[in-house]
Amino acid sequence: MTVSLREIAEELTRNNGIEIVELRRFVKQNNSRETSPVLVTKLGTHLPGCMKIWFTNQKIQSFIDRPRQCTKCYSFMHPSRVCEKTPVCHSCDTIHSGICQVPQKCVNCQGDHSATSKGCPLYITEQNIMELKYRNHLTTAEARRIYNQSAKVNYASAVKAHAPITDIEGQINGKMEAMLLKMNEKIELVIQTINAKMEQQANQLVQLFERLVESLLQNFSAINKLGGETISPSRKKKAVHKLRKASGVPMQLDADALVPVFIFGDFNLHHPLWGSDKSSPLSNDFAEWLHNSSFVLLNTSNTTYATHTGSASLLDLSICSASISHGVDCYVSDSNFESDHCPVIITWSKLEHISKKMKTIDWNRTMSQSANVLTTETNLNVLTRKISEVIRENTKIITLPANNYPPWWNLSCHNFHKLKILFRKRALRFISESDWIKHKKYAAKLRFHIKKASRNYWDKICNITRNPRMFYSMLNKVYSHSNQEVNISNLILRNNHYISNSTQQSNLFVDFFSDSSMKHEPIPLDYCGDCNGYLNIPINLQEVRQAIQKTRNSTPGADGISANWFKKLSIKDLISVTSFFQEVFSTSYIPEEWKHSIIVPVPKPNKDKSKINSYRPIALTSVFSKIFERILIQRITHHLLIGKKVPPSVNGFLPLRDNQLAVYKIHTAITEAHTHKKYLLGISLDIKSAYDSVYIDGLILKCLRLGIKGNIIKVLHSFLQNRTIQVRWRNSLSKTKNVQKGLPQGSVVSPILFVCFLSDFFETLDVGVEYSIFADDIFIFCAHTSLDYVSKKLQNTMENVYKWCTYWKLDISFEKSFIADLSKRNCSLFPDLHMQVFLSLGHKLSNI
Repeated sequence: MTVSLREIAEELTRNNGIEIVELRRFVKQNNSRETSPVLVTKLGTHLPGCMKIWFTNQKIQSFIDRPRQCTKCYSFMHPSRVCEKTPVCHSCDTIHSGICQVPQKCVNCQGDHSATSKGCPLYITEQNIMELKYRNHLTTAEARRIYNQSAKVNYASAVKAHAPITDIEGQINGKMEAMLLKMNEKIELVIQTINAKMEQQANQLVQLFERLVESLLQNFSAINKLGGETISPSRKKKAVHKLRKASGVPMQLDADALVPVFIFGDFNLHHPLWGSDKSSPLSNDFAEWLHNSSFVLLNTSNTTYATHTGSASLLDLSICSASISHGVDCYVSDSNFESDHCPVIITWSKLEHISKKMKTIDWNRTMSQSANVLTTETNLNVLTRKISEVIRENTKIITLPANNYPPWWNLSCHNFHKLKILFRKRALRFISESDWIKHKKYAAKLRFHIKKASRNYWDKICNITRNPRMFYSMLNKVYSHSNQEVNISNLILRNNHYISNSTQQSNLFVDFFSDSSMKHEPIPLDYCGDCNGYLNIPINLQEVRQAIQKTRNSTPGADGISANWFKKLSIKDLISVTSFFQEVFSTSYIPEEWKHSIIVPVPKPNKDKSKINSYRPIALTSVFSKIFERILIQRITHHLLIGKKVPPSVNGFLPLRDNQLAVYKIHTAITEAHTHKKYLLGISLDIKSAYDSVYIDGLILKCLRLGIKGNIIKVLHSFLQNRTIQVRWRNSLSKTKNVQKGLPQGSVVSPILFVCFLSDFFETLDVGVEYSIFADDIFIFCAHTSLDYVSKKLQNTMENVYKWCTYWKLDISFEKSFIADLSKRNCSLFPDLHMQVFLSLGHKLSNI
């Protein structure tokens, strides 16, 4: 049948009045999924003789699965995924390679047949066990036990072995009582173990929190003693810095914070200020700090903690900034939810009207409309635009009131909650058993997703507050700087002027990221020659499917087409997409949408956010382009590895060439130099703006030298030229700018092309000098018993490196480059390796 499983289930339910539990297709080799047999699982134990589906009555027969056999040892007792035995030959029961040339021998019954033969006595036995299992609704273990007992025991032996039992009821009752006693003992033991572990964990948590509060109060008290209100801001900053060093806990105190601050917790402090009749040892310090700060205590005299004896006290304190205290309401809930602490509920007027938004896509309608577009449209530019419009039309933004849903509520919780309510109403209205079963099913799924979402949300919070350092790091992010009057996170400094307009800021970013001050001269290139057959074969369906599977569902580019759209395509639609990719590959024409990127500036850590060069560009590119690039990457990587085109010292972005391999080579050289008592000096070089400085025509020339020729190099050259970018900043989109140099940010093919660009770096090395490269980090080193020899070799190599960088339009970052003495021998005079070419430029490599 060329219909979906959902239509089959609805038809069977409507015509036969049965509840379908599961439908599954059997996909055989060389058989399409739409025409394969269907396994139907219904609710209940009675099997009808036939079922009506559409206009025919179909005979029904019980499904009996075939015996499962391990593919390693060919036993029927376990699957191959848990088998730890050595794989043997299924024909002769021995371990060998190649074609089996000995007589057949079964590993199970030792007969003269193969272990996979269906005529094997053990296979027939397993087949009978499976039939017993499915006909009597048993587990595999129960069916095997019953079959073995029935095969061994006959009537005469059973009568002789077992005497007649007169008091059957008494024996059954005795066995049941003994079994219940054992179960009660086990349950009590488990409960005692769980209670002990819970009590131990609770005590550890209380002790940890007490130490945290004690450290917090000591820090607060020490700061007030050091300064108070009369201390200057500079001295206060020094006092906090000294206190950090003394306590080992990072902390930043700001009473006049611009960001509203809330502090909640079980402080375990008693003081008359909040209604207690006694004072704790640290409560006076805390009350003094609270009085001198700009924070306000929200609690009233209502108690929040009750002991088992009935006495109550207020231990859970709630504090907020004084600037927002007029709009904050605090009260204690009447119900304690079976806990010794009552919940303290805080409401803030500014948060009452904030709504939560979630995006949802109707994928069924989207894919049906996309299939029509793929079959009717032939122009790739128009195809991309129409698919973007289809996805945009079927995308809805669901707005949820914030006061009705917890912060961890996601789209799965929302959908299953709606389905649960829907089928419950239908079950109560129509008194339908099937609707009530669906209500129970969706209620179970809702509980599962609520538990999962709440755990993930709580784990994120616990990762922040797991230890004091991370806790104070979180506080530092909440508090603003003590002397900060303007929030400069939204200001960009340009020519000694602050710019606050988001559109102007985005245009500044796009001008900075598309800096075209350095223009490279074009090089005449010849794409022809002996073209590698594998690199230029037509793109097939298997390559497209593998590329789609490797593509993560991240934020899409400007066209809005995500990776999920590709993963939901049918075989027919995938064939259409493959033909579009082949058209691009054969004509070397790259659509403009594939060359366009949306740049999102992300601040670098510990940098001034008001400076435009303190941001790192994160590019969002088209998923169409990413999948096509992955196809090219697979071919280029295969060509480089099979032909050994890349030297073994160039690591990164290639299979089995990670950073550990690069470090291992350096570690081996250090160990060998220490063993033979040699001098070992190394120079670490960092290429400035490595990806953005790549000479495109020079890269294509190097690829041609590596044997990458034909249509694939034409496509790459067209892909790297005339690219455009836009910057998205603070909900504003900048103007479009052209980019003429460097590898594109966010492109999948950029890393492997950078490896090709550095493939000829070994030509700069002098005899006896070795190197190790990972990504854009280069480490050159030389080992010898003579220090002058090492100095001379590194000097010559660095002169060659400078010439190589000048020829290929690269710059070395002198601030990040250094010379390292890795030898075990003590040298009184560190060699002068600041070669003449660097000194003439006014640069120096730092010594280590």
